[in-house]
Amino acid sequence: LAAHQVTLGLAALTYMVGAGISVAGSVQVAGAFGKNDRKLVLESATHALIAVALFMLFFCSLFILIPEHLISLFIQNNSVLEMATSILL
Repeated sequence: LAAHQVTLGLAALTYMVGAGISVAGSVQVAGAFGKNDRKLVLESATHALIAVALFMLFFCSLFILIPEHLISLFIQNNSVLEMATSILL
């Protein structure tokens, strides 16, 4: 249960930041749409998409390369650490 909770916490952290960037991007797109600026709409949407993709790629690489270090931020029990690492990957 502890291993599952830790991995869910890491996944939720990643998802929430990506969702926040997406919401901010949608506000920018809506503002550009309200100004009838098609170029700014496409530019804002592209920037938001790239920002979310880069953030997710960064966390994906952390999950693959150093899962033990991420999980050890939450818990120090070795058996839980091993289980959480296998769940995360």
